[in-house]
Amino acid sequence: MSEIFNIRPARSEDLHEVKNLLLNCGLHSEGVIDYLGDSYVVAEHQTEMIGVCGIEVYDDFGLLRSVAVSRKWQGRSLGRTLVENRISWAKARGIRALYLLTLDADRYFERNGFRRVRRDDVPVEIKDSLEFNSLCPETAIVMVKSLNDEGGMDCAELKAYPAS
Repeated sequence: MSEIFNIRPARSEDLHEVKNLLLNCGLHSEGVIDYLGDSYVVAEHQTEMIGVCGIEVYDDFGLLRSVAVSRKWQGRSLGRTLVENRISWAKARGIRALYLLTLDADRYFERNGFRRVRRDDVPVEIKDSLEFNSLCPETAIVMVKSLNDEGGMDCAELKAYPAS
């Protein structure tokens, strides 16, 4: 199989395929329609959608969500490519930090520079999101990655703590 794929901004007409990909990866799709566009990207191989990743923007913060790669493309660094794409996008827009919630991918995101943070230490803008409020259970691990490369807020100021 050719390893060539294309990453492009998600469009509203991608919604059905995005939802199917998320559901096939065990992720929920509620609220995704509200953010399809510039803040979401999809990866395609030929005519098949093989990955998705998005950011919900809340003032100076972003919520990374919907990171999904089709089963046959897992283990080929596509997920990492999608996450790096969204991190670059967020940095270019002045987002100070990216947050995420995960049930079982904490080790993966730690390898991508995210650190655990207590739920109480998450900015109210993120806490008020649908994802944080009702879609992910209280047992979800909250993680953060500082995007401020030039001084200012760093992960220590974001009250990150080591994995337990």
